[in-house]
Amino acid sequence: MPLPKVSIRLGALIVGLIATISACSTTSSTSTESVDSFSPAPIVVGSLAAATGSGATYGISQQRGIALAVNTLADGAIKVVTFDDLSTNAGATAAMASALANDPSAIVGPTLSSGAAAADPLAQTAGVPVLAASNSTVDITAIGDMIWRVILPDSSMIPQAVAAAAKSNPIHTAGMVWEPADSYSAEAAKSFRAAAPTQGITISSEAPYIDGSTTIDAVLAKATASKPDALFLPLRSAVASDFLKTAAKLALPQIKIGGNGFNSMALLTSAGSAADGLIVATSWNIAESSDASSEFVAQYREAYGIDPDAFAAQGYAAVQVLLGAITAGGGSAPTQVQQGLKSLGTLDTVLGRFSFDDKHNPTYPAVVQVATNGTFAVFGS
Repeated sequence: MPLPKVSIRLGALIVGLIATISACSTTSSTSTESVDSFSPAPIVVGSLAAATGSGATYGISQQRGIALAVNTLADGAIKVVTFDDLSTNAGATAAMASALANDPSAIVGPTLSSGAAAADPLAQTAGVPVLAASNSTVDITAIGDMIWRVILPDSSMIPQAVAAAAKSNPIHTAGMVWEPADSYSAEAAKSFRAAAPTQGITISSEAPYIDGSTTIDAVLAKATASKPDALFLPLRSAVASDFLKTAAKLALPQIKIGGNGFNSMALLTSAGSAADGLIVATSWNIAESSDASSEFVAQYREAYGIDPDAFAAQGYAAVQVLLGAITAGGGSAPTQVQQGLKSLGTLDTVLGRFSFDDKHNPTYPAVVQVATNGTFAVFGS
């Protein structure tokens, strides 16, 4: 299977760098050793992903996508050093410190937005670029110029999901369930509050879920007491599946719209038929028909025996962006990777035609999808 152009360019770049180094070397010209006998050290990339804890549903997929891209695209040029960020702020900060101690050219991760908010300042201070593969909430890129977001932010995806749902269904009112103790949920709730009035929707009731103090049944009863047309669910997988199953048990008729926390195949497996009808926007859907996406899906199935989800695709795309940046920047030092990210332009990735805006957020279009029979189908197709 031929390597993508970006990988071929990377190989040519490394050969060129070796040739340049050899030409400038003070080694005696009588040496008979060929330049081709030198093998460049692989570029070190730190990968911070939740292998344990509440974010593991996302982090394991993310890590698999990264590993697959490195194995199939990098042609031996990248060495990934992985760290479990434990799904906590402290774990993410410790993982970032450990990753930076390995002198990486770039960092991918951490998995959760709150962990990234805590850990990314360390990379910013160290001058190492960070590719945020899964941080859809919090203004991550405002931390500094070294932070670049690969996933679309919820502030972009949630309005598209709400608009698509409202276009297909008469939605005038909505109830919302959110978890104040979870920074992802709190930030995603803000995006729902901003999106609702643009579609003529009034959030008629909000019901906070507080683990240990409120029950799912009681929260859903409060959120739907006014009989709203829709139910907004800015929740993560730790509780999202239970809310879907309880809503199905109670036969709640509301149209259910989730945030990025629902974009997980593991959640669909856990919720089963209770997830059917859930509408959520995403960075990628398995039905994407491009050659790059189809090849990614086939390779992922062969490697792991399951279908990839959006988090796997985002991890894969992060490596594609990194390879493009190394090529555009002319080398693999952190300063060169940073320059390459600045001058990346538009790149073909598994997520589509990828580019960064002036705030280091991506510009490719979101996909609105609906949960159907254990998978995500493109909404309205």
